[in-house]
Amino acid sequence: MIIEISRTVHRFLFIFLGGPYIEKFRGNKKLTGALSSITAAVVGVVLNLAVWFGMHVLLADAAGFNWFAALVGLGSFIAIQWGGVSIITVILAAGGLGLISWIFIN
Repeated sequence: MIIEISRTVHRFLFIFLGGPYIEKFRGNKKLTGALSSITAAVVGVVLNLAVWFGMHVLLADAAGFNWFAALVGLGSFIAIQWGGVSIITVILAAGGLGLISWIFIN
């Protein structure tokens, strides 16, 4: 755990402490293009991680398609998008459903 903290803390410090400083460059046309390309790269990495985790959760190795995870994900999306439920509430509810499923099904 200590190794993981030491690997990630400096990244979060860079983002949170450097973010307001980078916003000062929004008026500079030359740097705006570079910042836009960096933003596109970050969005691509996040999308890649989302697809990777989604595939490994929904399509487990030998278990076939995970219908429970798909239904919880769909319900979470509907609750956030159209139900007006806060993200923290959805995370806690999905975690609770997963815990109940793990206790009683597994």
